[in-house]
Amino acid sequence: QRLLVRTLPLSIPAKYKDYRSDTHLWPKGSFLQFNQQYCTLHQRKQQQHDATLWKGLSQPLDLTGYISGKNFMNQDINLAICSKDEDAYAIQVAVCKYISPDKLYDLCMGLGYGRIAKFSYDDALQNALKYFEKEAVVLDDSDDEGDQAAAAASLSPSSKQNNASGSGSSSETDIKLNLSLICPMSMAAIKTPVRGQKCKHLNCFDLRNYLHYNSKVCGGRWRCAVCEDFVAVEDLVYDGLIAKVLEVHGKDICASRDQMQLTKDGNWKLLEQNKLRYQKRKAGSLPGSSQQDENNASHVAKKGKFETTNHNVAMTNEVIDIDD
Repeated sequence: QRLLVRTLPLSIPAKYKDYRSDTHLWPKGSFLQFNQQYCTLHQRKQQQHDATLWKGLSQPLDLTGYISGKNFMNQDINLAICSKDEDAYAIQVAVCKYISPDKLYDLCMGLGYGRIAKFSYDDALQNALKYFEKEAVVLDDSDDEGDQAAAAASLSPSSKQNNASGSGSSSETDIKLNLSLICPMSMAAIKTPVRGQKCKHLNCFDLRNYLHYNSKVCGGRWRCAVCEDFVAVEDLVYDGLIAKVLEVHGKDICASRDQMQLTKDGNWKLLEQNKLRYQKRKAGSLPGSSQQDENNASHVAKKGKFETTNHNVAMTNEVIDIDD
């Protein structure tokens, strides 16, 4: 158990309401004493160029080290605080139980108290198909290029190609949805796919990464790694569809092959290597290619000199500055 102290502003500025998930904020220039002993606070600092501007993070004060013994409830607490802030704040003293990210992960994925909601494979697939009905757009014959461009943005490249070729209509198998299998926080393959229950997207992030990332105090904690909406631990949901794809193709996922494709008829597959992403790099590595020939020629700038080197050419031009 830990004894924590934090202050909560009674009026939150509008600029903080959109992105701050932790409302704890020390008053400006706070000085705190606990049982007549000074306590160091991690708080905002006044800026030298603007005396009215205070920047920095505010972390709750852990008083556990100032308490003798483990029984917090039977001890007298004398807490005094003063500040330069004229706004009103509430002081909260709480006895908290610390749970490590790994322990919290076990609770979330367990069967007892603290477990998160879980979509089975069938439930997650049905949820994805409903997403098609709400979000998928099918192009029709239209002379308005602006409308076509806007609609094509929600279709996969193959659907755009079919419509651009003049097909004019798309079957259920033509409508495809590409989902990333990479966690946006670690940029590695997802192991435990989760997202917020109220999130309007199907992309997931890794649960363990999410818990470790939010274990540090900051103003933007507990934000979805995809849409940045506030997502508490109890609001997470496990996606059985993404988990099934990871179970089947987990060893094949890499930086160049990191997406799955889902069609409206319920079929899915792991996409092949993203050729567009590495096309230029691979073309430049071929022997005798023009890209490699350009790489063989280097221009190095030195003090007053330009040196140009190639396989058979070596020139040195000296630049002389003439003062007026």
